[in-house]
Amino acid sequence: LGMKQSRKQKEYLEYDGYWLDIIMCGLLFCLAGYSRFSHLDHPNEVVFDEQHFGKFVNWYIRGEYFLDIHPPLGKLILMVAGITMGYNDQIDYDTISAPYPDHTYMVLRYLPAIFGTLLVPMMYITLRLSNMCRSVASFISWLLLVENIIITESRYIL
Repeated sequence: LGMKQSRKQKEYLEYDGYWLDIIMCGLLFCLAGYSRFSHLDHPNEVVFDEQHFGKFVNWYIRGEYFLDIHPPLGKLILMVAGITMGYNDQIDYDTISAPYPDHTYMVLRYLPAIFGTLLVPMMYITLRLSNMCRSVASFISWLLLVENIIITESRYIL
């Protein structure tokens, strides 16, 4: 495209560990994807806070007015994903542990899983760009990869 690279960009691309960083990001991405997406449909019922987030997304899709004390950005992003991927906004979220009537709720679970998957390699990249050595960046990214609450939050409509 005729764009010139800066000296620092050229130095990094010529750096012999560049491909190791790419491989590490790929490995972290695959492991994070497996841990976030495997058995994503289990349980096939409303889980604790999905009750609230699901209702809010349904209300946003239907255009109903309601009071929400939290900022709406996350729920609006879920709403856009639901609209574009065919989410059924008639799903009832009134009771925790009520079974879902169909699998369209998975649309709302995919989005947090995608962001949770991207979080792990982004942590590695951030640490490497902060001049952390590869072993420290890998270790901290591994800790994020296996952190139980982040895995849990990445698997539900939250």
